[in-house]
Amino acid sequence: MTRTQVTPRTRARRRAVRARRRRERAAGIIAVTIATIVALSVLGGILSGGQWPWAFASYLRWPQTIVGTAAAGVLLYVRWWRSGVVSAIVAAGLIVSVAAPWTALTTVDAPAEETVRIAVYNTGAGRGDVDEFAAAIAELDADVVVLLESAEIADEIADRLDGLMRLPTSPSTDRNRPPPAVLAHRRWPVQVVPLADTRPAAVVSVDVDGAPLDIVAFHPLPPITRAWSDSHDRSITAMVDTVLPRDVPYVVACDCNSAPWSPSMRRLLDAGVRAPTVAPTFGAPLIGIPLDHVLLSEDVAAVTREVGSFAHSDHRPIMTEVTITR
Repeated sequence: MTRTQVTPRTRARRRAVRARRRRERAAGIIAVTIATIVALSVLGGILSGGQWPWAFASYLRWPQTIVGTAAAGVLLYVRWWRSGVVSAIVAAGLIVSVAAPWTALTTVDAPAEETVRIAVYNTGAGRGDVDEFAAAIAELDADVVVLLESAEIADEIADRLDGLMRLPTSPSTDRNRPPPAVLAHRRWPVQVVPLADTRPAAVVSVDVDGAPLDIVAFHPLPPITRAWSDSHDRSITAMVDTVLPRDVPYVVACDCNSAPWSPSMRRLLDAGVRAPTVAPTFGAPLIGIPLDHVLLSEDVAAVTREVGSFAHSDHRPIMTEVTITR
C-alpha cells in the first residue's frame, strides 16, 4: 500500500479547522452560560413577588435584552441550533417586553397655552457643576422642574435660570429627609406629604389654562439592600394608599427607582397612572435603567417628550409636556 503524503498546506488547513472549532466551542459554551443567566434572572424577577433581592432582576431588562439577543446570535452563528433557538425565543420575548410599553408612549396635539412642560432631573447628589446643571435644565424649557438629590444646590441652580424660582416648602420639614426641590415660573402652592419613614413627597398645584393639575413629586430609596428595599416598598405603599389617586388631574414626576417592568411600578400603574419612561435614564445608554418618569393620570395626555444626555449626572433629565383632556 502506498501511504498518502500530507502536504504542509493540508496540515495548516487542518490546524486552522481545529482552531476554529475550538473557538466556536468556547464561544458556544460562553453564550450558553450567558443565555442561561439571562433567562434565570428574568424568571427570578417575574416570580419574585417584589421580594429582595430577586425583584431587582426586573430592573435589568435593557441589559438582559441586549446581552440575551447577542448570546442567541452567537449560538446560531456557531450552529448550536437547539440552544440557539431556545435563546432566540427568550430574546424575542425580551424585545417584545421592551417594545410594548414604548408603543404606549402616545402623544396628542394641543396649543401651547393649554399645556405645561414638566421636567425631572436627579443631579446625582449635586456632585456636578451647578452651571452645567442649569444649562441642561434651560435646554428643556420647562415650566416646572422637579430636582432630586439637589436640596443643597437647588437655590444656586434657580439663580442661574431666568424665569424660574424655587417654590417654598414647609419650614418644619426634616432636614435629613427633604422633599424634592421644585422650580417653577409661578409661585404655585406646594404641599409636603409624608411617606412612611422615607423622604416625603411634594405636591405642586398648578393651573393649566384655568384647569387644576397636581404634580406629585417623590423619590423613594432604590431597592439595592434589604433595608432600602423595605423602605422603597413602604414609600410606594404610602403613595398608592394615601396620595393616589387624586380629585383633580395629576401626574407623578419622580425618580421612582422603579423600572417599567418592576413590581413597584406595577403597583403605581395599578393605582391609575400610565406611560412610564422606557429609555434608560440612569447608568448608561442602552444598558442603563429607566428610573425617571412623568406618569400620567387617565385625564392627562402627553404632547411632547424629551430625554436629555448623561453629560452632567448619572441620570438623564427628562421633560414631558402635558395637557388636560377632560
